[in-house]
Amino acid sequence: MIRGVTTDQELKRRVGCNQSPVRDFLMRLTHSQEGVLYDLARMRRLMTALGGPEARFPAIHIAGTNGKGSTAAHLEAIYRAAGYKTGLYTSPHLVRLEERIQVNRELISAECLAKGVGILEAILKEWPASEWPTFFEAMTALAFWHFAEEAIDMAVVETGLGGRLDATNILPSPLATVITTISHDHEAILGETLAAIAQEKAGIFKAGVPVFLGQLPVEAEAVMMAAAEKLGVNVTRVSDVFGLDIQHYPMSRLLGVHQRVNAGLAVTVVEALQHWLPVEKNAIEQGLRTVDWPGRWQEIALTEGPRLILDGAHNEEGAQALAQQLENTFLLSFWSVVAPRVPYVHSSLSPTNSSKSKHSDSCLFVGKKPTILLGFTSLARARVVIKCLMPYAQAFLLAQANDLRSITVEELRTCVPADFSGMVQAVNLQEIFPRPGVCTWGTREDVLIVTGSMYLVGEVLKVKGR
Repeated sequence: MIRGVTTDQELKRRVGCNQSPVRDFLMRLTHSQEGVLYDLARMRRLMTALGGPEARFPAIHIAGTNGKGSTAAHLEAIYRAAGYKTGLYTSPHLVRLEERIQVNRELISAECLAKGVGILEAILKEWPASEWPTFFEAMTALAFWHFAEEAIDMAVVETGLGGRLDATNILPSPLATVITTISHDHEAILGETLAAIAQEKAGIFKAGVPVFLGQLPVEAEAVMMAAAEKLGVNVTRVSDVFGLDIQHYPMSRLLGVHQRVNAGLAVTVVEALQHWLPVEKNAIEQGLRTVDWPGRWQEIALTEGPRLILDGAHNEEGAQALAQQLENTFLLSFWSVVAPRVPYVHSSLSPTNSSKSKHSDSCLFVGKKPTILLGFTSLARARVVIKCLMPYAQAFLLAQANDLRSITVEELRTCVPADFSGMVQAVNLQEIFPRPGVCTWGTREDVLIVTGSMYLVGEVLKVKGR
């Protein structure tokens, strides 16, 4: 069991919901979280009280350090394109709490959320406060209840943290379990080594359920293979299907080499589950072509100011992916990533193989470095990410998101290496984004990238009037 603590201030930011009865209920859950022991006992009891909604829909269960949400988005888009009624459960949200629970990419309505909260409140009246669910457990219960009520055809469910003791691991027998990546993150909870972290995430494996792996470090993959062998389940690695050459991986609407791997993993799962959820090739291509996942190399159209790109890289692995995207975009050419739109099998990076993108020459930034706006919840993460992104930045703007855990700009300034030659400046988000569509920093010839924390990305989306 894992012990955790959540503060009222932190949960207020998490809730992001204007409905006072719903917010009041979720806020009351904070008092049950002080020193809580995380296991699945509360979830089992809560699911029983709700009538077992977790067993009323087929699901694909996804864990991993990075890429969970993007892989989930690819899968959901493909199955929706194939005509299935889909459920999608992810975290965290960027702006609104309702983002976490979606059916056919429609956020759960205020009315449905209020109804679900009312049901939970009635159940918990009979429970002592010390046994109440955590915020995430309550949200997971609401998601599964909503999916069952909507009679969805299938769900894509992302773990919140780890896997073994995650509230989503109450799913009895998913169609598939998926591991996207394994890297160092949340070590205090999951363990200090890649093997320990992998062991926690392999906790979602279940007998009779096939396992699908993204590109993992050797140490982590060995743990996954051993865990699968112990259960006697089949394992398919994305490299078994698409090989090691990124040129052979599918492309999608989400940009970046890492997104090609995520897309490849999603396609691998879809193809393997054809017996249970048949999908035509054109639906796979349509899903890849139309997938949407905010906050991951997301360009925001502004009426005044620079080109604005949001990317919630918040750890070393995420920063490395962002650095690679910056390398491709700003030091090589945006064409090599954005232009091609070819079939999902053996797609090519060559711009000669595709028609001209609507972005046209305005997407070329050869030799021009962007300014990077940063905010973090951890000094250790800030140091690693800044060091990784430093070669690609002409300046760093330092901001503090509206979250209790966010480090101050003074602390953030200490994370910028002394040999960085560009400008380093503290900024206020409300001043930089004073009204919708306007950014006061830079001109149309400049590029501003917001990264370091999904909380910061969410704050920018709020202040710009998403």
